[in-house]
Amino acid sequence: SSSIPTQLGQMSDMMYNFDLGSNSISSTIPTQLGQMVKMSTYFGLSSNKLCDDVPTEVQALSSGVTSRWYVTTGNSRIGTECPADPTPVPTLVPTTPGPTTSQMPTPVPTPVPTIPQPTQLPTPVPSPVPTTTPVPTTPVPSTDHYFTGQKEHASMLRKAKHDAGVRKTKQQKWAKRAKDRLKVG
Repeated sequence: SSSIPTQLGQMSDMMYNFDLGSNSISSTIPTQLGQMVKMSTYFGLSSNKLCDDVPTEVQALSSGVTSRWYVTTGNSRIGTECPADPTPVPTLVPTTPGPTTSQMPTPVPTPVPTIPQPTQLPTPVPSPVPTTTPVPTTPVPSTDHYFTGQKEHASMLRKAKHDAGVRKTKQQKWAKRAKDRLKVG
């Protein structure tokens, strides 16, 4: 036996496709489902074992649900009193097996292991008391070398470009001479 959780009524913004059909629910319909006031299409509780009357709060939703209102469909017990939960009846037959004729040997307990006593920890030696003697500081280097380095770098780049140009020019001259020799010969 199962019931519809009342918390489902808190889905008040739900607009369509509320379907709990064919779930073997055997309880009353909670009035809290009446809080789902935005429902417009498909409110389905069909083919369960619902009982008692449809609460007026839930029935009021039917005017807003324009298609597929399935509350009483397949719930033949709607309008009838819900059966009481069956009370468990004690049984006269024992539910646990009794002793058997073949006895299993029981294990012999092992002795409890002994735990060694903790060793004594060394006592901490206090650190020296701080002094007020100033610590020597290293002077911060000047940033002039940075600019000097930039100038040297730029100068080296210009020289490298110049040397590359000279090499290229020499290579072009050699290639032209080689070409001219092939034409002559």
